[in-house]
Amino acid sequence: MRQLRIELMSAIRKDTHVYDHPIGLMDFAHEVEQKTKYLTYSKDPLSKWVYRESDSFPMGYIAYKDIRENTASDDDPKYIVYSPNIHNGKYSYGDRMHSAQATTKEKAVKNAVTYLRALTVPQVVEITKDTCKRKAATQTDDLRNDVRKKAESVLEDMFSTYKYDKPNALQVELRHMVESGHEFLNKELGQQLKEIFTGFDEFKEARQNNSDSFLFVEAYQSFGQNKFRCAPVDLRGYGDEVVKRELQTIRGEDDLPEDIKGKLAVLSMVDVEHYVDCVGYRAAENIFYLRGEL
Repeated sequence: MRQLRIELMSAIRKDTHVYDHPIGLMDFAHEVEQKTKYLTYSKDPLSKWVYRESDSFPMGYIAYKDIRENTASDDDPKYIVYSPNIHNGKYSYGDRMHSAQATTKEKAVKNAVTYLRALTVPQVVEITKDTCKRKAATQTDDLRNDVRKKAESVLEDMFSTYKYDKPNALQVELRHMVESGHEFLNKELGQQLKEIFTGFDEFKEARQNNSDSFLFVEAYQSFGQNKFRCAPVDLRGYGDEVVKRELQTIRGEDDLPEDIKGKLAVLSMVDVEHYVDCVGYRAAENIFYLRGEL
């Protein structure tokens, strides 16, 4: 069952607003105070908390109003006691589930004496446990995030393919263990690390070979002879940054290094838009991007 909405007395006392309470509520509160020696504190214009000075939470609250309209109507006002010790089966939601109504002040005061008691430990726990759970979860999350950050500071870029030339300390230590023949307690982990470092080395070599620097070569015929327009290019650049005009040359077939001739021969055997690792790329029937220099 949903609990009665009760606030901490420390929070209640912070509300110093002065309400213009109806006479019926003022008389009701006075009778309750006299009969029980409890204290009352304004909750809203139509109700007052009931508590003892030493209480962390009020015992509940009392009201004088038309419960149907939530107003101090002259049509059918009731004296109402709200307490977690009341279970009113007439209602299925809201604080009215924990209310006892009376048409006379005498009966209402008896209800107050009967139901308004200091909250038990289970009742206080029921009110406060959700906040405790949230705070504890937040603390756990904070600790989780803290250890994750610390772990990430060690694992950061451990096998990054963007910082292959700057291995971090943990990677260096693990590689040393693998290459020195360390026997891992978890054999599968040891094998996985071997495969990772092998793959990483292969990637590193390929990345170094596959830079954005190429030798552009365009083959053409001039007076019955094969000619080649050549220029080193950097594909990361734009416009004139890609090709430096002062480095462009035209070569005859006999002027090409054997390495360049060999790569042209390989690419001449593959389809257009085909790339051969460590050799180059065929952009058109007569246009090539080669790995290497003149």
